[in-house]
Amino acid sequence: MKSQCLIFTLLLLVHAGMNQTLKCPYFCSCDKWEGLKRITCTGQRLANSDINVPPQVQVLDLSTNSISELRDKGFFHNHHLKYLNVSHNKITDIHTNAFYGLTKLNILDLRHNHLKFLIPKAFEETPMLQELYLSGNEIGHFGKPPVFNIPSLQLLHMKECWLDRIDELTFSLLPNLMDLDLSDNQFVFLKIEYLRSLEQLNTFDITGNPWHCNDEIQEVLEELRERNVKVTSICEVDSRMEIAINGSMFDRIVVTGDYSDSYEDSEEIETWGDDISDFWYEDGDPVETNPAENNEESNVKYTVHDLMGQIPSLWAFILGLQIGVVVAVLGMWVWLRCKCSQVPAQPPIRIRSRSLSQSLRRSVGRHRSDSNYTELESVDCPGTPPPPYRDVALNTFR
Repeated sequence: MKSQCLIFTLLLLVHAGMNQTLKCPYFCSCDKWEGLKRITCTGQRLANSDINVPPQVQVLDLSTNSISELRDKGFFHNHHLKYLNVSHNKITDIHTNAFYGLTKLNILDLRHNHLKFLIPKAFEETPMLQELYLSGNEIGHFGKPPVFNIPSLQLLHMKECWLDRIDELTFSLLPNLMDLDLSDNQFVFLKIEYLRSLEQLNTFDITGNPWHCNDEIQEVLEELRERNVKVTSICEVDSRMEIAINGSMFDRIVVTGDYSDSYEDSEEIETWGDDISDFWYEDGDPVETNPAENNEESNVKYTVHDLMGQIPSLWAFILGLQIGVVVAVLGMWVWLRCKCSQVPAQPPIRIRSRSLSQSLRRSVGRHRSDSNYTELESVDCPGTPPPPYRDVALNTFR
């Protein structure tokens, strides 16, 4: 009986623990993607990767956040993780044991971060890693020890990483690498010895680099073609561009015709066209435009341009001067009109003040004509001097 109670209690604890660990973070979304348990936490301004996700997660998307570093054993409890996306963050440092415990990781996306160097031991804890994306980082160059010690790696993309040189040790520990992208970097020369260890290489993208098309690069391209590696003929493209720019008119027509005919029969171009059409329809319905309206608008712009181009410079100067004078006169007239309308009317106020003074004088004249002022007005002594002081004093004492 006691053993049954103990087993029942353990089952309850396990069930409660499973319910707790399977709880989705409130700022993330949890679903299934291609049969895998996925947690998406994009655009949440996360400062670090410690978000306490359930250990059963298989796909974790932490892209477009503010993560600045990947700390040691940050994903230790996510040992079922197969796809980790931390692209478009601010990661500047990856600690040595940052991917400790990720023994089942297949895809790691570190694109568009602020990485300037890579620690060789950082990827040793991912023995099943097959795809590594590092494009859009300012790595610059690699050190002497092999940076990538990942025998299981099949795809490595390092586009726009400001790389300027590699050596024979850079890819020496990648025997299963099949797809290598080093486009849009700063490479000038390349030796075939640097690629001899890549026996399984199928696709090699080196476009967008300032290559010197000398004998060494030609040797690299020829050997890669003999190994059936898909690589762009960068030197042939440069020569065609040089002929098209510096050649004669007839040469440019011939080269352009051959160039277009060779690409019309290519299946790659047809596939690329299908991809382009699909790309337009990915973001929504295309915007419909009226060709007649577009043609009419382009014709109007072209006619106005021709008209302005036919006007001589002297006449253009005189026309501009006349327009400026007319605008100045109109502006002065408007300014004076507005200023005159704001001046107050002074004459009516003066007339009112004069009428008020005249009415006051008339009222004073009426008061003077009253009986109270008759005696004062009847006394008229313009030339009579005042009496002497002695007479005044005697009259007072009497």
